[in-house]
Amino acid sequence: MVIQLVRHEMFSQQRHIYLLAFFWFIPMTGFFTNGAPIQHISLLILLAGWLASSAVYYEQPALINTLPVTRKKIIVAKYLTPLAWFIPAAVLVSFYVFLFVTFAPFTSRLMTGWDILLALAGLYLLMSLFYPLHIAFGYIPAILITTVTVLALSIGVQMVMNIYHNPRIDSVDGLVETIMANPNAFILLFAGISLLVAFLSFALAIKLYERKDL
Repeated sequence: MVIQLVRHEMFSQQRHIYLLAFFWFIPMTGFFTNGAPIQHISLLILLAGWLASSAVYYEQPALINTLPVTRKKIIVAKYLTPLAWFIPAAVLVSFYVFLFVTFAPFTSRLMTGWDILLALAGLYLLMSLFYPLHIAFGYIPAILITTVTVLALSIGVQMVMNIYHNPRIDSVDGLVETIMANPNAFILLFAGISLLVAFLSFALAIKLYERKDL
């Protein structure tokens, strides 16, 4: 039954959503990346997150809750849906990166397993914020708060990098250089934090959903 719920989460939206995702992806690849691996990772997170959140927008809670399943299983399906969307998104972005590396006039590299893991961890941090907000406040407030949070984090990361590249400020040099010297260890740490946050978010979502009148 959980698998059926995941399928419903994935395919409950209207067909034009798939077309929008495809046409959204094309300009984003042109304007969003210059060949830096972190931008390819961000592109994968945004594509998978957009698809997963679109499914939530078109869901029918009253219909879902008439099915012979517990509300906990419904939440389990919600938290599995980003993983289900992540797989085709990873294939699409990896193919794009292959074409980019082959034909684009920029220095770049193919996506690695570590890149995929980092993107998956980032996706679940994103959705771990979105799902409880959606249950508590609805789709529009949840998507707005999540978007603002992502933008704030992006600005914060860019500020850290700007400080790192400023020779007059050396306060973050040690941190950045440690991460750059041990990127795989950092990715594992980040994935562990993401997993912990996802479990906490899952527990919160269950409590909120069980108390919600639908």
